[in-house]
Amino acid sequence: MTTKRTDSSHRSHITISEMDLIKFIKRSWGDETFAKRLGWAIKTTIESKTYKPPLLPETAVRLSEMASRRDCDVRDVENVVKQDPIVAAHVLSVANSAFYSRRSPTRTLKAAITRLGITTVRDVAFKVVAQTQIFKVPGYVDRMRELFQAAQAAGTIAKQICRILRFESELAYLCGLLHDMGEAMVLNIITNNEPLMVDGLPPLSAVEPAVTFFHGTVGARICDLWGLPPLIVDAVRFHHQPERSANSSQMTLVVAVTDMLLKHAGIGVPPEPIEDPLEHPRFFELNLSPNQVKDLLAFAENVAESEGE
Repeated sequence: MTTKRTDSSHRSHITISEMDLIKFIKRSWGDETFAKRLGWAIKTTIESKTYKPPLLPETAVRLSEMASRRDCDVRDVENVVKQDPIVAAHVLSVANSAFYSRRSPTRTLKAAITRLGITTVRDVAFKVVAQTQIFKVPGYVDRMRELFQAAQAAGTIAKQICRILRFESELAYLCGLLHDMGEAMVLNIITNNEPLMVDGLPPLSAVEPAVTFFHGTVGARICDLWGLPPLIVDAVRFHHQPERSANSSQMTLVVAVTDMLLKHAGIGVPPEPIEDPLEHPRFFELNLSPNQVKDLLAFAENVAESEGE
């Protein structure tokens, strides 16, 4: 799989402020010394000039560029996809899935790309990146499995919300897929920090507060270093605080609601049913009708059931 290193001339402006670091330490419980070491390690790692995020495969980079153009040719897309056998296999598999298949199976890559369209082909490539590079942290295998399952579901749910709203966004799936990637990246930073690993791998319960607190900023910084669109960066960074989004508060709200629905349906986390969903302010902010809210709750529950099969 060909990969592309982040352009060293592009340095992200996204940082962990000293105030946020202090807030994290004050909110932490148990060993305050460990909390300081943990917060400082995460901050200094992602802000270091020598920090290299996971490599973004060239296939994903080129497909992302192609999807943003209107003059993209199927043959050009085929030439890119066939360079990566893993992505090519996934494209064929998706094209022949129950959702996309027609009377006859798709046997060629070109036909599969034509059936899916460049946006879905790009999304498939990023799904491969998520599975093989993002949600792969040794020592936390079970949590990685849960996070990847939730990421796939989030992409699907975010697209459904946009369909209901008739909100045209070709980036909905990616925003959902990547919105919690920072959780895996925080764990990745911890496992690669020798001082934090001196007594062995910290239990997930010990580092979960840091994962929860920093994942939005860490995920957004990596998306920014990858050169992904600002809309994705903001959705990843502010999905717990959509009012702070500068680029597209609507898409960030979509991802915020997606995250709520994941928790409601228990995808990647223990179920946290939304109390009085028809009165929840997030649904009002997206101008969703009561029937649309009910449809989304049912949709998320159906996604949870299909993920569990």
